[in-house]
Amino acid sequence: MGGPAAAAVDDCVAREMPETPAQMRSRVDITLKLAHAAIYRPSKELGELLGNCFGLSERLGDARASSYILYWMAFLENA
Repeated sequence: MGGPAAAAVDDCVAREMPETPAQMRSRVDITLKLAHAAIYRPSKELGELLGNCFGLSERLGDARASSYILYWMAFLENA
């Protein structure tokens, strides 16, 4: 996955929900699921989504999500 699918998820989530803590958490969760599903087809767009969600997880103070996001970002960097 990636490319148009990743952009569609990001665009859909960004437009459909106001920026509340619950929305930010949902966006982080959805992006992490996308990263896990895209393990065999990594994309540059997914890296950008993860970068955006890292900022959200930091704003939420979610250290666990931040760690997972950094893991996937490192994986994509070396894929």
